[in-house]
Amino acid sequence: MNTPYTPTRFNELTGLAFQETWKNLAAEIYAVGKASGFYDHAHTDPGFNHAEKIALMHSELSEALEGLRAAPFPGKPDDKLPHRPMIEAELADTIIRIMNYATHCGLDVAGAIVEKAEFNATRGTRHGGKRF
Repeated sequence: MNTPYTPTRFNELTGLAFQETWKNLAAEIYAVGKASGFYDHAHTDPGFNHAEKIALMHSELSEALEGLRAAPFPGKPDDKLPHRPMIEAELADTIIRIMNYATHCGLDVAGAIVEKAEFNATRGTRHGGKRF
């Protein structure tokens, strides 16, 4: 039997640790991306294309889908990490792109994840009856 969820318990036990770990990992990953030339413009600079960065996040999810379409679950192996299914590698790429963008723009995605998880726990089955 599952222990009933309480927002305070989630935040106290895991939320703060998650946020700290996310921020540390994101900073290291961002340093690599910046050194590789992906973040040469400040996020307030007209030369920085926010829509492009979000589209690249979408493209990673599309690549994850392509991995699933090519073979039964968990799909075909990744070409760069052949010991992992492509879906894992592409979901990781999606999160890396999110971390990079959030770090560059000063967004607190880790904090928002914790708050959204807490909020979602208060919602009903399928968030009020959504089909999917």
